[in-house]
Amino acid sequence: MGDTEDYVPYPQPGGLICWAESYSGDGFYWRTSPADPNAWPVVVRGDNGDWSEFPVGAVEFLVGVYQQTIHVPGMPKNFPSDDPQVLGLDG
Repeated sequence: MGDTEDYVPYPQPGGLICWAESYSGDGFYWRTSPADPNAWPVVVRGDNGDWSEFPVGAVEFLVGVYQQTIHVPGMPKNFPSDDPQVLGLDG
């Protein structure tokens, strides 16, 4: 869309791999650099076009968001709610 903040798609070196999307149009990515996949940071593209990078893996990122220790710019102020629920694929 031309608003990539110099991020590139995988398989380019350091390219992004999408691992989740929100119902609001936010995209969640791994930046494939450094070489060790366990060290790939999380990159978030908000539906408003803001890009943010977090030096943690996906699980640590999700825990931080739900515990409200990681704030993602551009996300609604009430996200997550005070009583968030995580649902599995079956329901």
